[in-house]
Amino acid sequence: MRTSFIVLMLLTAFLLGACEKPSPSPSSAPASPGNSDLVESASAPITTRAPGEVLMLDVPYLLQASAEEEGEIYGITRSNVDQPWRTLDGGPVDEQAVATWLGRFAPLEADDRYPDLDPDRVMSDVTHRLVFRFNDGSGRTLSLQERADGLAAISQADGPVFKLPAARLDELVPLPATLRAE
Repeated sequence: MRTSFIVLMLLTAFLLGACEKPSPSPSSAPASPGNSDLVESASAPITTRAPGEVLMLDVPYLLQASAEEEGEIYGITRSNVDQPWRTLDGGPVDEQAVATWLGRFAPLEADDRYPDLDPDRVMSDVTHRLVFRFNDGSGRTLSLQERADGLAAISQADGPVFKLPAARLDELVPLPATLRAE
């Protein structure tokens, strides 16, 4: 009888544990940029979206920001919000360049949209992807597609697809060297 009770308790604990995803502590290290278990939910540190708001980051709670283009991943990270930024490979960063870059997403706004562009089409042909991870384990992704008439930008899988001027690409997706300290 006691063995059955113990087995039942272990099975219950296992099933409950399988259904729950442990939440990281505020000082936990961020996941790697290629990790696909990014939690994008209403619990992400975001505010109510204004009509032209593409993305709003709560920068003080950010632990990692990475860019992916043509298979290359680069960016910045820190182990907790009280620590200085480092490049993903551990190198020093230009703090002013990092602050300027991240400030562009607080918020990132657009004046126009691509009303007839399917969000799935943009997501399937992304030319640049930015991934932002926060200290609570949540994150946001900004997918960009270069087009002849501008940049298609999407931060939610179901749209909307915003239209940004093509000239904004270099501001939003900086070259790796611009983030490094000299």
